[in-house]
Amino acid sequence: MASFWVRLGRWIDSLLGGENHEEGVDQARVDEAIYLIQSAIEQEQRDRAAKKLKVTDLSPERQAALAESLQRLLKKPTTEEQT
Repeated sequence: MASFWVRLGRWIDSLLGGENHEEGVDQARVDEAIYLIQSAIEQEQRDRAAKKLKVTDLSPERQAALAESLQRLLKKPTTEEQT
């Protein structure tokens, strides 16, 4: 069984000039298909990269900002803040 990418390549080839080429290929649809593929690949790359990151991989400035935000979020509210 051919992989997804092989089948996709054949499909695009048929759209752009293969044996079953029909005149009047809608370039907007081809562009949209390319955009969808590219978006899926880029999202997967972001997801994989995010899974591998650790807090220690952040820049010192970002670590400090994160620590400050967490401290604000997690500190016990004072009596004044509760009212």
